[in-house]
Amino acid sequence: MSFRHNPRSTLPALVSLVAVTLGLLGACGGRSRSIVDPDSEPAPTAGALNVSAGSGGAVSSGGADASPGGMGNVCNNVNCATPRCADGFKLVTPPGDCCSVCQPACTPTDGCPNVICGSGTHLETPDGACCPQCVENPKPSCEQGRAIYTQLRAQLLEKYKMGCSTDTECVALAPVNSCESGCQYEVVWSSAARFFTDNLADSALMNCSTCNAGPIPPCDPPDPPACVMGECRFLIPK
Repeated sequence: MSFRHNPRSTLPALVSLVAVTLGLLGACGGRSRSIVDPDSEPAPTAGALNVSAGSGGAVSSGGADASPGGMGNVCNNVNCATPRCADGFKLVTPPGDCCSVCQPACTPTDGCPNVICGSGTHLETPDGACCPQCVENPKPSCEQGRAIYTQLRAQLLEKYKMGCSTDTECVALAPVNSCESGCQYEVVWSSAARFFTDNLADSALMNCSTCNAGPIPPCDPPDPPACVMGECRFLIPK
């Protein structure tokens, strides 16, 4: 048996096929997928953001930390001590540092008290302070101190040997301090003997603190003192 092709019977079938195809495209939202050769894709431009699958979706711009000052979190793991500042100082964190330090709490415009320093001290403004303070004078060497002491001793002797009227008003004494060992006798007016020894003791404390006085050696007795024309002196042996 032979079959004849009926062109009218194929037309409805073609129309149905086209309708089914269009329906499928509509179900996909009208989107189509094209296949592109990887070699033909354009390279990413500079400065583009890269998404790392292992970073939880975080976005990295490939640049430095954008925190203020570029410090980031560098101070998080720094253990800073908390110093106790003295009077007139306060805790300040200098720019760029992680830890606080003590700095003067005053400003150059603050008024400073009028300070009068005692003997052996002088006014000086220490590092980091705004106002001057009384500090100890620098200690001279033993040689320098004894030279100052010897000069003062001669001046005091010239002053305190005068004023006597009789021999009994004169006294021989040998000062003992860190500058001399107590065998160098001098004759002074008895009324001024205490001033002579006290002034020399103050000078020795200030100038000869670095000297080793040593033990007092045995000393020969001094010659008898005498008053000659109002001046105390040793009698000249005959």
